[in-house]
Amino acid sequence: MLPLSGWRATVAISVALLVLVLLLTALFWLGVLLATVAAVAWLNIFLLPSVSARTHIPQLILAVALMPILAAIGYGLGGTVGLIAGSLVWIAGVAAPRAVLWRLRRRVDRRLTTVDARFSSRTPVR
Repeated sequence: MLPLSGWRATVAISVALLVLVLLLTALFWLGVLLATVAAVAWLNIFLLPSVSARTHIPQLILAVALMPILAAIGYGLGGTVGLIAGSLVWIAGVAAPRAVLWRLRRRVDRRLTTVDARFSSRTPVR
């Protein structure tokens, strides 16, 4: 390995700094994306039910109405890539938690109905 000196050292240091800046920029935007997903998930899980109850609009309609809003915000901030990012934020922050909660609720209801049927206090008539 040759020792780095002169212009080669300058090029190596410049390339290393460029890679470091690119990695830090990517890490920053990934953090912004995760913070946005967390904020949308909080809005979906905690705020949306109360807004739905106050306005008498079903939660599903409000959740679907968030999709074009988030896509438009993303498009305004970053063009087509922002549109895709806004849609992904909706999928990760609204659609995925709703699907998980719906499936969990269905499994719990199914388990409760089997438990109720097995341990019912009623005796079958013969």
